Amino acid sequence: MTKFKYFIDIDKEEKWLVDMAAQGYQLKKAGRICYTFESTQPEDAVINMDYRYFVWDDDFANYITMFEDNGWEHIAGKKRSGFQYFKRKTDCEDEHIYTDAASRAKRYNRIGVPGMAAPHFILWFVLFGNAVWMQWPWIYVPVAVFVAAIVIWDIARAIKIWRLKRRMLREQK
Repeated sequence: MTKFKYFIDIDKEEKWLVDMAAQGYQLKKAGRICYTFESTQPEDAVINMDYRYFVWDDDFANYITMFEDNGWEHIAGKKRSGFQYFKRKTDCEDEHIYTDAASRAKRYNRIGVPGMAAPHFILWFVLFGNAVWMQWPWIYVPVAVFVAAIVIWDIARAIKIWRLKRRMLREQK
């Protein structure tokens, strides 16, 4: 079964995945908005996420091994996908892969600054803008609206991530 959903808050995504496991759907593959599940027996699973991007196979293998040695099974995520999904093994006592709020907040730092798309569009406008606008002036308004929407979305996402990090750091105190 495939489901489409978008999350900014990692904690909400983890809760949704736990709810899906309780309904009998085990996560097999995950993208930013597309999740593939396999039908299994309902289980009381603990699923946690991390964000790590790897260039080298050895680094990724060591990362997965570190979590497996500490009682977590890697259930989804690839070397270059960024988001990694872990399920707690039955003999593991920890509820989270990160035991303190500061470490959980650092996950959001690794996600990076939202807004990486907007600078590319702006650069495209600066470099190729005159040639495009002279040939097809009617395209200016739709493209400008599209770029403005991306910038607004990125700002809203950055504010949301900033608030989540602040909340987690307050919980630590």
